Amino acid sequence: MMRDIIKTVNWLLRLTVRFLKGAPAATTLVILLSLLMQALTMTAFLLPIKVIMILSSPEIPSFFPDAYSQVDRDTLVISLGVIALTCFLLIFLVKRGIKFVSQLGVSGLQEDAQKITLFPNQNTIASNAYLKYSELLANLAFSLLAIAGLFYLYTDVATLLLIYLALSFALLPFVANFSPSLQRLLTTQSHTVTGNINNVGFFVIFIFVVIDFLYDTPPSFFIAMLSMIIIRRLLSSLAASINKAVSLQKQKQKINAIFFHHKPFALSAKTETESFWTLFDHGLTNNWLKEMISQVTEDESRLSSVNWLQTQETYQLVLNVSLTNQARSFLVKLFDKKFTHLATHEASLIEQCPSSLPCPPLLLVTTVSGYPCHLFDITGLETTTKEKIKEQTICLQKQLLNTPPPPQLLQQYKRSKRTLWQRLDASMLDALSVVANLDQVRLIAQAKRTFPDFKNRIKLLPFTISMPSEKARRGLLLESAAKVTYTASWESWTIEPIGYGWKTNDMSLESLEEELTQVYNSSPLLSNIPFENIMLASLLAEFEKKINLVQYYDAISLLGQALSVIKTNRT
Repeated sequence: MMRDIIKTVNWLLRLTVRFLKGAPAATTLVILLSLLMQALTMTAFLLPIKVIMILSSPEIPSFFPDAYSQVDRDTLVISLGVIALTCFLLIFLVKRGIKFVSQLGVSGLQEDAQKITLFPNQNTIASNAYLKYSELLANLAFSLLAIAGLFYLYTDVATLLLIYLALSFALLPFVANFSPSLQRLLTTQSHTVTGNINNVGFFVIFIFVVIDFLYDTPPSFFIAMLSMIIIRRLLSSLAASINKAVSLQKQKQKINAIFFHHKPFALSAKTETESFWTLFDHGLTNNWLKEMISQVTEDESRLSSVNWLQTQETYQLVLNVSLTNQARSFLVKLFDKKFTHLATHEASLIEQCPSSLPCPPLLLVTTVSGYPCHLFDITGLETTTKEKIKEQTICLQKQLLNTPPPPQLLQQYKRSKRTLWQRLDASMLDALSVVANLDQVRLIAQAKRTFPDFKNRIKLLPFTISMPSEKARRGLLLESAAKVTYTASWESWTIEPIGYGWKTNDMSLESLEEELTQVYNSSPLLSNIPFENIMLASLLAEFEKKINLVQYYDAISLLGQALSVIKTNRT
């Protein structure tokens, strides 16, 4: 921990030299303006307190400086109020000045570095880094000046403060070496740690001042009050400096690439996926897999094989596990911690859904080293081959058309999210007119007139559990010996009107109609539903996706197909 702190300090010193060499005038001016803002902020905070104290007393309190007593009370109150208001106005102007000078400094540094555009928001990152570091230096400078002022005003308090800060900075890294949770907290939530240290430090100083006033020879009340205000501001400045240093360290790779000549851009090799993939170490994997599988099997079983399954999702690790003394196979899905919400979404569906859901049995929902984990029983199922993905995706979509959601789940979903007919709006067609030719403009105008009918037809359709065909293709498709298709990828399920999510962009309208007709004729659930409305839901779901992807010509084509479906039915 201490080694990391020393490395960070050395890097910040190099950054200081780079800023002062590359933009000396701007950097110096930003630091001075930041110091001025610190002084103005403290003055603006102190003066209203003085005004209240003067107004609450018939005379000017004796602990105020002698110069105050030589001024008329009302005049003094008005003068202090005007000065406080002036300070607030100056703070606003100084902030704008800091921002303006920072832009000049960043521009000069980037021109000097002569780098191409390396990543999105490069100018914003550069400006924020420059401003943060300038404010960090200003906070440190203010802290040194404040400590010097405290030694002049209240030596005992200044000495105690330095001792407390020295002990805190010495003990914190030492304790962190033996506490991974504290290390994690310092990295991810440094403001929480520094805030607690500040509060404890201020409380210690406050107790000392009280004892000093009760049993010793303290300075005047005004000096003590001023010292406490300075200490509070000093501790806040030190905390802000630490937090800014941590924030800058997190973007070290990008900051180096922007400002240093000899530092090309390269992302750090240390990423969250490393800690995720360490769970796939064979020695470690066997341990946690045995422990987890023992919760769903009666006899102690040995692992016959543990194979990683390749998926197209970067947020999950999928393992196919077989046992030696039992003819059973399991599918283990580990989710990245950042995607816990997807694991919860998947489990909520499977646990509430009927047996008609094309999903292998979910035996266990647990966590492994903090990572959400789902355990499926895939005994008798085989993972699909690339050649069968398209065919099995269609089979899966057909099964989903016959899978109504449980009433309670449907109500929960409708209270939480909008469905297709609620998301569709005639205003979506306005953008299409910009790219449309004359014939397409007429088609769009006709679609606008028909849009209320579109929505009403979809609104009347029953709901079913749905999964976009693209997600189904990317998921874990499985097949039984009876050629029944299942999937263990339910992170992206939705509840939508029947027909939603059917793949339409790689088939003609006739092909879509043929596929849906087969399902329609074989399902008693769909017998009382107008077939053209199911077709319409499929087309308009794809239309919504094309609009969101700004694929306007495809969206116009889908509108034409939707109109033809309605027209054919009417004729």
